[in-house]
Order: sequence, then structure tokens, then C-alpha cells
Amino acid sequence: MRNLCYLRHLPEDEPYILEEYAEIVSSIEHERSLVGAGFFGPLLTVVHTPSLLYRLALGISLFAWQNVTGINAINYYS
Repeated sequence: MRNLCYLRHLPEDEPYILEEYAEIVSSIEHERSLVGAGFFGPLLTVVHTPSLLYRLALGISLFAWQNVTGINAINYYS
């Protein structure tokens, strides 16, 4: 709440601040209800959802192929 007031330059009892804070809290609760809190909740969700697992594998493979093809050397010497 303090950070929102500082960023928006508004007092704590301003309706805009109260509404934004309530939206943030409800968004966090909604996300925690979907995947769980902590480190292993989101990780297990990624492992058990095929589309998310595909995205993770695609990102890892792109990183690996960039290093295998020597793009870092090309960027360094160019």
C-alpha cells in the first residue's frame, strides 16, 4: 500500500489506491489458487501441462542451439 501511494503520489484513503490494491490482492489469490504457492507448485504445473512443457523445451533448446552455433563468438567479434 505504501509503495502504491508513493508511486501514484496519492494518499492511502484515495479510492483509486484502494481499488488498485484490492485488484492486486485478488490477482495474487487467484494465481495461487490455480498453481499453488511456493517453488514447487508452479514447477509441477509446468511439468503436468503439455503446452507449458512444450514452451519450456522450446526455450531451452533455442538457448542450447544458439550456443552450439557459436552466436556468442559472432556477436563478440563483430
